[in-house]
Amino acid sequence: MRPRGCLYRPRYSHDTLFENVYRLTERSTAYFGGHLYLRYPGPALHTGPRELAPDADVLGAFVQVLDDALDVRPLDAQRTVFHLTGGFDSGTAAMQAAQRHLGELNTAALLISGPGRVQQVRRRKQMRAAAPFGPRDDIVDAAVELPLHPACARIRAEPISPYEEPPFRDLTEGLTLGAATLWGVSAP
Repeated sequence: MRPRGCLYRPRYSHDTLFENVYRLTERSTAYFGGHLYLRYPGPALHTGPRELAPDADVLGAFVQVLDDALDVRPLDAQRTVFHLTGGFDSGTAAMQAAQRHLGELNTAALLISGPGRVQQVRRRKQMRAAAPFGPRDDIVDAAVELPLHPACARIRAEPISPYEEPPFRDLTEGLTLGAATLWGVSAP
């Protein structure tokens, strides 16, 4: 049993749940010359914050970076659902997108179980109240749609990706009915 996989918290690594199947993470490199070699990038050269100019517009620069990222990925607001987890990463991107598409972007989430559940519910409610999201907010409850239940392909010993088993399948299939895009943001 791999608890991080069951909790949908993949490590920043090449490991997967499958033997001889690897994930190529951001900025890592794969080489094959008879054998597979996976290499991570070197560590960042700076070890602390850089000196900030006295008149720096940090918030403006951050918003511009978010807008640039959204501009690179044009979306049809009527057919896009944002995976609003309640965390900082998805929340920041979704809030900025909602400001650009007033009242059009619907949201969805996989509601976790355990000690973080109350925080997740509170944060999502605050985010949806603070930004002009669309009316729809679809939830898949991980406490109800348990991974590894009897209908799960993994239990039946069928090949399956961790992202295809409940509750993750339900998030991507059931919540996106009528949607062309499910936007999700996560930190490594």
